[in-house]
Amino acid sequence: MYQMYGDILTISVNDWLAAGLTINQLWKDSKDDKLSIAHRGINGNTLIDVSSIKRPERIEAIEKAFGSISGAKKEVNTMELYVDELVKDYFRIYTYTNSEGKEQSLPEARREQYVNEASIMNYLQKRYASRTAARASHGKKLTKADFFADCIRVSAAFKKAGYYNELPTTPRRFKQKYETYNVAGMQSLIHSAYGNSHAQKLTEDAKFWVVARYATPVNKVTLTQLFHEYNCEAKKHEGWNILNSEQTIYAFLNRPDIKPLWYGARYGELEAKEKYTRQHKTMLPTRRDSLWYGDGTKLNYYYRDENGNMKTCNVYEVIDVYSECLLGYHISDSEDFEAQYFAYRMALKFSGHKPNEIRFDNQGGHKKLVAGEFFKKLAHLAIPTMPYNGRSKTIESAFG
Repeated sequence: MYQMYGDILTISVNDWLAAGLTINQLWKDSKDDKLSIAHRGINGNTLIDVSSIKRPERIEAIEKAFGSISGAKKEVNTMELYVDELVKDYFRIYTYTNSEGKEQSLPEARREQYVNEASIMNYLQKRYASRTAARASHGKKLTKADFFADCIRVSAAFKKAGYYNELPTTPRRFKQKYETYNVAGMQSLIHSAYGNSHAQKLTEDAKFWVVARYATPVNKVTLTQLFHEYNCEAKKHEGWNILNSEQTIYAFLNRPDIKPLWYGARYGELEAKEKYTRQHKTMLPTRRDSLWYGDGTKLNYYYRDENGNMKTCNVYEVIDVYSECLLGYHISDSEDFEAQYFAYRMALKFSGHKPNEIRFDNQGGHKKLVAGEFFKKLAHLAIPTMPYNGRSKTIESAFG
């Protein structure tokens, strides 16, 4: 779709691609001075000055996709905003209780501003539908980043054309404003000083429900889904406030005292442990054979045994921490005493030196190696670490 950048009629790189043109054609035309860039952006939001495009076949493809360029210039130069009478009536009859306890209408300037903002939002809703359909007809998809960057340019163009508004000027804030408007309607545009209860609070019972619903590992929901589910649930409970913005739920769930309550249930015990439990910092050695790590992991290898049963196997690895060299390994059905013994034996033979220290998780056959004084003969120190703790040994990242 055509869009204004200041006084320049432009299309984005995403629209260039949607018209069936290629990025190589864009680079070549730019290099040959057959077009110029009006504004450089990211994620396909770089803007091309339409009037600078010199190749007729490019102009033909663009006009076929988005309509006449001359018609677009005329439309932009005479940019008019359609204002629905229902929008005017809403803000004309809107009243609020002032500081003296009296009913009062909106100030004239504010009323005009809110009418413009609501009309722009309605225009953008239709624009989103048309742009999505245009992209889909060319096998493309309209990204949210592209759309909200366009929203900022459109609201600025209307403001320049005489339709005063105070809509946000950054994509993130415009996205919040737009999505809130889609849910709460015209009331969301009114400032809290004029009686808008936009920033509603969660009651204590509602807080428990929100945490429990977001924490469940079954049928997970996004914040947007949780926001809509909450508003449906709030209608069933007396005293629960209907929310106008998902930002209220986002801010609550990410409070430092609340986030640990749901993080483990949603992302797993190991993720929560790494994020919230105290971690010791290990200083890594500065020379080889100072420290060896040993650990086992399952292989992504599956087969059927002679009885037709599905089987897999493990590998036990020994690594030198300083060089991150894999010194020895043993493949077997399970992580047992035999696998560990032969892996350490291979590591000792390959290295040619005994390590000063060995670390391992204290499970499986390790206890038998400790009882038989195998580690005592192999190294000066043999220290077990916490099992299922990825940060305790760098060999875990080597497996990853």
